[in-house]
Amino acid sequence: MNMPTWQRELENFIGIKPLFVLEGNVSDLYPWDCEGQTQFLPLAHILPELFAAPDGTRPYRFLYVDPLRGVHDPLGTGEVRALAQAAQREAERLTAEAEALNPGADPAQARQAIEACGGSITSAVAFLRAPGSERLAFRTRLFSDLARLGAADDWDVVEMARALVEASKAPLDEVRASQEAELAENADFLAKSAIRQIEARNKRQLSAKTSEYLRQTTAMVRSWLRDGLMVACGTPELVINTDVRDTLVALFSGADAAVIAAACSQVDECERALAYNVSPETCLDTLLFDVREVVHGSGRTD
Repeated sequence: MNMPTWQRELENFIGIKPLFVLEGNVSDLYPWDCEGQTQFLPLAHILPELFAAPDGTRPYRFLYVDPLRGVHDPLGTGEVRALAQAAQREAERLTAEAEALNPGADPAQARQAIEACGGSITSAVAFLRAPGSERLAFRTRLFSDLARLGAADDWDVVEMARALVEASKAPLDEVRASQEAELAENADFLAKSAIRQIEARNKRQLSAKTSEYLRQTTAMVRSWLRDGLMVACGTPELVINTDVRDTLVALFSGADAAVIAAACSQVDECERALAYNVSPETCLDTLLFDVREVVHGSGRTD
């Protein structure tokens, strides 16, 4: 049997790359050559064999996540908790780096800023240093809105999304005003072509900043849901957003981890829609509806 392309690509990079992420139809059956016979097996059977060393050991560790079962361990290795603890140690390492760049920052707050900025330390430092702690205030508002989704009707959710989009863009008003003032001050000394170039540059800068703030919003939603998943899995000590841990415990204790994992996938859908330039307000209210439905059981879970 000819090995499928994706299996060949994995095999070629085993021992070279430290991490592999497989996504897509992870629940399907795939062909595997077993002693000259082609069998169709689930990934949980194929991957350990594919990654096995010549002496039979497995140099890679496996973590399985799917919308139906959430984080699980089909191999029975007991490594899920170990991997969660490893992630915790990595978060602590990133926190230490952020602390070095921003001395005096609260370590827990530094970790939360890193989460909000998708793991970027330099962005996290800017997040913490935003004038008037605006980014931290926005985070507090967002988490408060997420916590009350269970009591929100449809119109409340739409208004919530509109207000959050406006709040996420509020810091840009000051940037825009500064750009316009600078341009007006120098307009008499610049040719029309130079003015147009500056206007185009300013527009690009504003667009990039808008995209950054929207990504921070979705990253914070994902972080909140990730912490909810930790609570549902019985490991509240791994919550990163410790300032809202009590709320998370109240919301997610005993919750279905698979349902929360499905909510996390909706964040990915929102980010893909934003990348296609779908209206931010439309993306965010759709995300809030999805989170409300999968987390609070008010509707579908697909």
